[in-house]
Parts: sequence; structure tokens; C-alpha cells
Amino acid sequence: MTSACTQLADSVRSFTCLTLMQPWATLVAYGFKEIENRTWYTNHRGPLLITSSALPASQVDSEAARETMARTFAPSDWERWNTMEEQARAAGVEHEPHGCLVALVDLVDVVQDSDSIWALPEHYHWKLAYPRIVDPVPVSGRQGLWRWTGNLGVPLGSPAWVEQGWLLS
Repeated sequence: MTSACTQLADSVRSFTCLTLMQPWATLVAYGFKEIENRTWYTNHRGPLLITSSALPASQVDSEAARETMARTFAPSDWERWNTMEEQARAAGVEHEPHGCLVALVDLVDVVQDSDSIWALPEHYHWKLAYPRIVDPVPVSGRQGLWRWTGNLGVPLGSPAWVEQGWLLS
């Protein structure tokens, strides 16, 4: 199956965006979190650019995310998360960057009955697939869905993405 994300060319395009707080934006980018909870429905399907909020999550929210990670991550997940954190630190970049583009995913469905560990009761569960990390271009996030126009760089899925370590297996 080919992702809509892999079909995007290296050109200036307009993207539908959703801003998330950290660590959720990075969890989506790395493919650990495949559900985004919203109190509202959307008809949008296809490419969705994930941006990170400039504001950090509250201590309570951040701890809740990490508790979910602790309950659900397999040892190999923790190893992968810690390796990515170490690689980011060695490269001098933030592991959980704020106020920038983070990933491009496909929004493939919106349901209310997901059995994901990330799914909250009485919410719409946005099913996210095919995460691809993008250059951390600074942006001002917004609430709801919004549009960003720009160039993500090299075509998604190209050898350059693999060489840069942006394409996760």
C-alpha cells in the first residue's frame, strides 16, 4: 500500500496541519502513538502535517504521557526511544522540539471505538499512519486544523530521507 505522504513531490505545497504538545508530537512522529484524541470530528483524510506547540505541556499532562509510555512500551520501544534521544542530543538538536514542524502523517480514519492504549473515552480517535519526520521548520501553531504552505525538502521516502535518518522503519 502506498502512502499519500510518499506521493508528495519536492515543491512548495499547502498542507493541513494539527498542532500537538510534546511529548505527543514526537510520539506521533516516531510511530509510537497512532491515535490522536479530539473532542471534534473532521472530514479531512490524507496528509496531515504535525506541528509542535511552542508551549510545553503541563507537568500533569507530561507525566500522564510518560506513564502511558511506561505501561505500553516494550523494552525494544524504550531502547528505540532512548537511542533517538541520544542521537538528537549528539546532533545538538532537541528530541522533543517546540514551535516547529515535526512530522507528516496520513489521517486514515476517525472513529470513536479504537482499542488503542492512547484512545480516551468519549473522544474521536483520529487514526494516524505512515509517520515521516520532517525538517523542524519554525512555525506558530494554532488550535484546530490550519493550513501551512511551504517546502518540506527532498521528496518523502527518497534515499536522502534514509541517509538523514528521517525515514523510520
